[in-house]
Amino acid sequence: MKVIQITFYSLFALFLLPSFSLINIGPIMLYSHHLSLMSLPFFLLLFYIEKNSLALPILSKPHTVIVLVLMFFISQALSISNAINSFAFLGDFKNITTGIIIFFLALGLIKNKYSLSLFHSIIIITLIVWTIVHLSISLETLESAFLFKLFHPKYVDLFHAHLDNKKIFFETHFLSLLPVLYYFFFYTKNKTKKVGIFFLIVILTYLAVISNFRVTFLIFLSTLPSLFFFNISFLKKLQNILMLLLLFMVMGSVILMGMSLSKHIMSTDLIDRFSLVDESSKTSIETRFELMRSAIEVGSIYPLTGVGLGNFYEYVNHSQVLSQTPSQKMLKESSYRDPHNIFFKVYAESGLLGIVAIILLLGYFISTDGKYIIKNTNPIMRSYIFVFWSHFLYSLFNPSFALTYLAFFWMIRGIIEGMKEEKFYFSD
Repeated sequence: MKVIQITFYSLFALFLLPSFSLINIGPIMLYSHHLSLMSLPFFLLLFYIEKNSLALPILSKPHTVIVLVLMFFISQALSISNAINSFAFLGDFKNITTGIIIFFLALGLIKNKYSLSLFHSIIIITLIVWTIVHLSISLETLESAFLFKLFHPKYVDLFHAHLDNKKIFFETHFLSLLPVLYYFFFYTKNKTKKVGIFFLIVILTYLAVISNFRVTFLIFLSTLPSLFFFNISFLKKLQNILMLLLLFMVMGSVILMGMSLSKHIMSTDLIDRFSLVDESSKTSIETRFELMRSAIEVGSIYPLTGVGLGNFYEYVNHSQVLSQTPSQKMLKESSYRDPHNIFFKVYAESGLLGIVAIILLLGYFISTDGKYIIKNTNPIMRSYIFVFWSHFLYSLFNPSFALTYLAFFWMIRGIIEGMKEEKFYFSD
């Protein structure tokens, strides 16, 4: 059981890191994300064989969440009926299927305090690796050149394209984990762990600022309210109030330092980005509104089932992609493949069936999460709910069916639903 949990959590952790090369011998190339994808059927087989010990009988009960998840899955599958580009459909469908498989695996594995503690250990280790990698890249150390040789070429190309646009690209899922890090900072009794978590929070704050992505910084800000929702008695202790003030002071200083450094290195900062001083900041917002309008038009072609997963790009005017510099062309092409909003994407590509399914699913999550935020006294449960919705914020402004995004989305949801089902109280 322990080996199964460690292996699954470790393979999931690989999704959170940029896909890196494991084997590169001539025509044979294997990346970390490929390994994780190929391993999922193996874990499904284990679940089928060991379903009693892995608590899978809960899935045989008529849970509302399972019905809603399957409804969403079916609505996405039905969109194949109008898909022009079958490869694009299969790409997005693979990502959705992978995410939902991860959800059910997490739902079966997160069944006690020990299993959650094991998950935390592996994720913290992964976070440390991710932080070192991206800190090296942001500071342009010698190691960053070596790291780029390991990463998947698409990731490297996308990174350099954004760098030409005065932004440092990285996935935002670890920023979403800040509410869990806040929890450990305040609740862990081990002073060494507390100091280590504190430095992780500081570095993530720095990366949120130095990236120059507005959405990245908004995700960081959305994690802060979780500090006031641990439990009722949290702010009644003087020690917690002092620690909270210290944390805010340090984070504020890091934000100012990061903006100053960004201004010095990139000649722009988040203030410029939010105030739309440069042309690229205005253009990105205008492009998003244009894509949303296009999504409504595309969705009206096949209003019931949509044009097919990943097929939005087939119906969009690509004229603006022409006559661009190589990096601008790449960013434009990647932008025009998605409406940059999960609701507009779902409507365009899976029609009314898809949009109704996702609204029902998210409505259920909001309803149950709201009850747990108000009534439940488990601070780690509340922290994970904030993690989930901070992560979801990304999908309102960016492509939302990427493998990494969906893997994290469904894993966190599986953990939350697993904790609700088992009703256990986690403590450090």
